[in-house]
Amino acid sequence: MRKIAIALAAVAALALAPFAWSAVRPLPKATPGDAARGEWAFLHSDLGSKFYGSIPRVIYEALPKIDPDLFVEGWEGTVGLLHDPRDPSGPPIGMVRAQVLGSEWYASNCALCHAGMFAGKVVPGAPNQDLDIQRLVYVVEQSIRRGLTVADVARATHPLSPAESVGVRAFLFFAQRKIAHKKDGWFKDETGPGRSDALNGWKRALGLDDGSHKTIVDIPDVFDQRLKAKTLYDGSITGDEAARVMLTELQKGRPPRGPLLERGVFDDLVAYMKGPLRPPAWPYAVDAALARAGHDVFAASCSKCHGTYPPDEPSYPNLRVPVKTVGTDPERARAMGEDMVAALQRYDFRDFLRIEPLDAYMPPPLDGIYLTAPYLHNGSVPTLWHLLHPEARPVAFYRRFNAFDPVRVGLACEERTVERGVECAPDATQRTHDPRVLYRLDTRRIGNGNAGHTFGATLAEAEKTALLEYLKTL
Repeated sequence: MRKIAIALAAVAALALAPFAWSAVRPLPKATPGDAARGEWAFLHSDLGSKFYGSIPRVIYEALPKIDPDLFVEGWEGTVGLLHDPRDPSGPPIGMVRAQVLGSEWYASNCALCHAGMFAGKVVPGAPNQDLDIQRLVYVVEQSIRRGLTVADVARATHPLSPAESVGVRAFLFFAQRKIAHKKDGWFKDETGPGRSDALNGWKRALGLDDGSHKTIVDIPDVFDQRLKAKTLYDGSITGDEAARVMLTELQKGRPPRGPLLERGVFDDLVAYMKGPLRPPAWPYAVDAALARAGHDVFAASCSKCHGTYPPDEPSYPNLRVPVKTVGTDPERARAMGEDMVAALQRYDFRDFLRIEPLDAYMPPPLDGIYLTAPYLHNGSVPTLWHLLHPEARPVAFYRRFNAFDPVRVGLACEERTVERGVECAPDATQRTHDPRVLYRLDTRRIGNGNAGHTFGATLAEAEKTALLEYLKTL
């Protein structure tokens, strides 16, 4: 018995050794990063997290067949995953092939949220305006709650190899235990496509209360980060650039020290986002004379908060504007508190980052602004024209499969009269889809408010028109 106990202890020690070493291993030092490697990593690397935020390929392929009521239009139409036209049979954009337990899994990376589609082309750095992260988690979770088995997966796909069977069993084992700690009714379809509940996701990962404030925000672009010194819509986090990017990994359930130990790939990502990751030019005609006039309006009315752009020397002030000044929905700004500061102080992030809670928002850089509709931090205003005409902002509009309006710059809005205002009806493109995959963003719900940012409202109409033309050139 003693020999057996010693043998079992030796096996356990060998199994736990990598985890113990990760807990004490010295953290690698910062590197300059390589932009070319960073571009590859942005699109094709699992960032060292293939054991977190990943799913066996056979389960991915099986779920829409097993539960068609949850996947009304498959993965793409239901949750907004995008498929690369160059690899239609491969994983969606933002997921990469990874070997886990001897079989192929799909692991997520930056491009899941930060690669969009415009005019049929993939645009790295743009937000995926169709991605519904919350629903993605929900439909996978619901399939598991319904009793998903290895046999179900095999019937829906093909006879599983021994390695695939092991992978499916392992995934279901850990997923079932994770789901057991969540209430079945947590999903209330509050986020919708193109938005994220990121801060509350971090709070849940760190064991904090996430019930005080709604933290729903539009997925941001990550173009041209050269001048940006602060992170998040409230600009509350400063410090090491790579560590700021690493924070996104917490939502996968990854141990906080994990990404810090994979420092190199994040240094490469920073080099890519600060260098060649630029938005494509406005794809339609521009009235050059009108844009020049709009440049002067922008310089006088907008540049103090949003920075300067060509033909001027690029600059970005990294300002934090108090909520009472900007007047936009305050929920997200009020959600960052001392609880997050204290939580991150328990981990090695404390040596790299500083958090300064403030009831404020940071006006974003405007590179490629046409690709980032809808507008404001919570995505509550469909076009730039509506941003400049606050009295005409719709009380609701639909998201996913939105047609683009190149005149007003943003989501096409077919207005119809409703109680207390107007709303945008589903546009011609949206009407070709099952209405169940569309999300109605009601700006009267907490966290969705579309008020505030009235700074351009007093401009003359001709100045607003010129300003819109200049914004197309950024």
